[in-house]
Amino acid sequence: MRKVYLYDLDGTISTLNSTFDFVFPYFLFKKKYVRYYSAKFLKKVVEIIPGVPYRLKRKAIILMLFYQVDVSSLKSFFEVEYKDAFLQSLTGLGTQVAKQNNEHNILLTGCTEIPAKCIGHLLNFENIISTEFRTVNGRIKGISQDTYGNYKLQFLNKGPEDYFVYFTDDLKTERKLIPVMDEIIEVEPI
Repeated sequence: MRKVYLYDLDGTISTLNSTFDFVFPYFLFKKKYVRYYSAKFLKKVVEIIPGVPYRLKRKAIILMLFYQVDVSSLKSFFEVEYKDAFLQSLTGLGTQVAKQNNEHNILLTGCTEIPAKCIGHLLNFENIISTEFRTVNGRIKGISQDTYGNYKLQFLNKGPEDYFVYFTDDLKTERKLIPVMDEIIEVEPI
């Protein structure tokens, strides 16, 4: 039996919301002040729209924030500016994860692929399952796969010899993952 550890990112490994705490500093770093302030405003507007499920609001916000952004520029920003902030935001569990060998573990997160893939590579995860962008000529045009909440389930491939241990701070939005996991460790939300 192969024990596979799966980790959620935001609130579990890090105190940051890595999607939004990543893109807003990116705009400031790139001196895109109009985009920064308009994105902050639009995010607030979308969040208060009544009757729309959070998942759809989140998807709309991600599209507004990342549309037309260059993927290589985001990766460069991670290396130059964000990596240190991320490492300083590690939770107690995140600090343990950063020190261990994660080559058989999975980062399973609703966070967008940048920074999730950069974080996963930084911490040496074997696999990173995250919300993926749809790109054209290196620029973000949309979302190709959304891994928020229960949608993570469709991207998990559990072999017959796998024993899944899942670390999360939010089982409320991930109830459908419970039957797939052999063990769930719910960490205290940040």
